[in-house]
Amino acid sequence: IMGTLPSYQSYAQWQVQHFGSTNSTNAAGDVDFDGDGNVNDLEYLTGTDPTNLVTDDAWSFALAVTSGAAQISFERVANRGFDVQYITNMLEGSWQSLDVEGNEPFFGATDQAVVIDDPATNAAQRYYRINVYEP
Repeated sequence: IMGTLPSYQSYAQWQVQHFGSTNSTNAAGDVDFDGDGNVNDLEYLTGTDPTNLVTDDAWSFALAVTSGAAQISFERVANRGFDVQYITNMLEGSWQSLDVEGNEPFFGATDQAVVIDDPATNAAQRYYRINVYEP
C-alpha cells in the first residue's frame, strides 16, 4: 500500500524546527538537550519537545492488571508505529510481539489513546516494552 502520511515530518525537518539546523550538536540523536531523560531520537519518535526545559512532557505508558490480564495503555502518536512486546525471562530469550488485536502495524493520521490487552492470564511472568518506529 502506498500513500503519504499527513503531517509526517522527517528527522531532518524536526531537527531544523527545534534546533535551527541538522548540524547542531544539540540536535544529535543521542543528546538529551532538555535534561528530561529522553534523548532526541526518542523525543522525535514520541512527538515530545526536546527543548522543553520547564515541564516534563515525556511520552509515557501505563500497565494495569484487570482480572489477571495485563493492560498496556499509551498514546499512539500520529505517523508512528507502536509494537507492544514481551519476554518472560530478562536474562535469556528474545522479545516477541504481542499477537493480539490492536497491536498490528498501523500508522495513524492522528494521535490516539490505545489500550492493548494481554489475555495470557495463566502465562509465566511477563515483562513488557513498546517499540516505537517510523514508517
